[in-house]
Amino acid sequence: MNAPFRICSLCFLEIALTTSDDIKMANAATRLRERLSPQDRYTLAAIVLSACEYHVVLECANAVLAQKSFGAPLPALLDPTSEAEWWASNATFEELKACLVACYNAVPKAIQQDFIEFANVSIDQ
Repeated sequence: MNAPFRICSLCFLEIALTTSDDIKMANAATRLRERLSPQDRYTLAAIVLSACEYHVVLECANAVLAQKSFGAPLPALLDPTSEAEWWASNATFEELKACLVACYNAVPKAIQQDFIEFANVSIDQ
């Protein structure tokens, strides 16, 4: 009697590597997120990046970060507050920091002072 056919639990990586298909690569990333702990994903990424030349590491990191970033906020069409809240709920932490600093620096000093007072009250509550 033959043993049942069994597929390697990581064969999807070989498929993604050999086809270089964006959909298969996204599928592989989703499976890795599901199957590996954050520490294991970190270790795997560190191993793979350590095998690359410096410029390849930068190119790869920039490509991945571009995919993960939400992009700049669009001009508000209807309600600036709700649209800003929507954008902020979808933006990455780095995008939020950049936007916060840029907005803070763009408003007059009196508004900056009002913001500082508002932030201090919000932190205390």
